[in-house]
Amino acid sequence: MLRQRWTLLILLFLAGLLPSNVSAVVTIQITGGIEAGMPIAVVPFEWRGQGEPPVDFRDIVAADLHRSGRFDILPVEDFLSRPSDDREVRYKDWRLIKAEALVVGRIEALGADRFEVRFQLFD
Repeated sequence: MLRQRWTLLILLFLAGLLPSNVSAVVTIQITGGIEAGMPIAVVPFEWRGQGEPPVDFRDIVAADLHRSGRFDILPVEDFLSRPSDDREVRYKDWRLIKAEALVVGRIEALGADRFEVRFQLFD
C-alpha cells in the first residue's frame, strides 16, 4: 500500500514536469501617436561620376524617413533649388515651401563598384 502511494506520487510529480501547451491572447492598444509628420525636403543627390548613378539614393533616404512615420516627404517638383552641400543652401527657398528639415548630399564614384556618399541634414 505504501509502495503504491509512492509510485502514485512519483508519477504525479513526473506528469507535472511534462510540457503543456499554454496560449494567451495578447492585445495591443495604441492610444496616441502623431497626426502628421514633420515636412522634410530630400533633395536628389548630386552624382559625381560617369553615366547614371547606380541607385537613386534620394528615393532610398526619402522612403526610409517616410516609413518611420515621423516625416512627410515634400515633392521634388516643389523645390526652388537643388543644393548638394551647405554652401548652396538658401534657407528662404525651403521656408517658402514650408520645409522644416532638409537633406542634401552627393555621391562620388571612387572606382569599380566603390562610392562615397555624403549627406547633411538641416533643420
